[in-house]
Amino acid sequence: KLHAQLTILDDAFETEKLARGQAERELKHSLGQQIEAERQERTAESSALNAEVRSVETRVGAAQASEGEARARAEESMRALVRERCEELAERGARMEGEMAGGMKGV
Repeated sequence: KLHAQLTILDDAFETEKLARGQAERELKHSLGQQIEAERQERTAESSALNAEVRSVETRVGAAQASEGEARARAEESMRALVRERCEELAERGARMEGEMAGGMKGV
């Protein structure tokens, strides 16, 4: 009778050991799948963030280029206005010199 009980206990122990091993394998498999799913999710998030960063960099670059172009146009406009004003002043000065020279002849 004792031998039978030992055999039953031994069988129960082996069954428990097999069940524990199966549970551990299933747990490892499940954890592996979760880790892989999280890795893929992080990779997707990282890719999305990188795309957003590139988009922002592109927009900033375009804005800076546009700002540079606007600044260059404004500077060119200012130079043109200064040239016009200088020409007007030169013409006015020439007229005044001519008037003064003409007035001096009459003296």
